[in-house]
Amino acid sequence: MRNIIEKSNKLMHSWNELAPQTVFVGLTLEGFRGIVEPVVEIRAAIEKADQDRVAAAIRRDAEEKALGEKYLRVVNAIKAAPEHGEDSPLYGAIGYIVRSAKQSGLSRVKKTEPGPVLAE
Repeated sequence: MRNIIEKSNKLMHSWNELAPQTVFVGLTLEGFRGIVEPVVEIRAAIEKADQDRVAAAIRRDAEEKALGEKYLRVVNAIKAAPEHGEDSPLYGAIGYIVRSAKQSGLSRVKKTEPGPVLAE
C-alpha cells in the first residue's frame, strides 16, 4: 500500500507548511511523523531483502553452473583413469551404469508365424 506513504508524505508537507503547530486527534506533526517513519523503514528493509535475495539467487545459479562443469570433468576423469574407468565400482557408486552391466541395445523380436486358417 505504497499509496498511503505518498499520501502521508503529502499530508506532512502540507501540515508543516500550513498548520505546523496544530494538533489533530491528539497528534502533533512530529508525533505523526513518528508513526510514518517506521513504516517507511520497514518497507525499505523489505525492498533491500528482496534485492539481496535476487542477488543471492544469481550468485547461486553461477556457482551451480561452475559446479556442474567441474562435476562433469571429474566424472570424465574417472572414466579415463586406467585404475578406474567406466567399468569400475567407483563409476557405479556415483550413479552411473557400469559398462559391463549395459546391454547392447540390440533386441531381436521373434516373428510369430500365423496359425492355420480355420474354415467356417
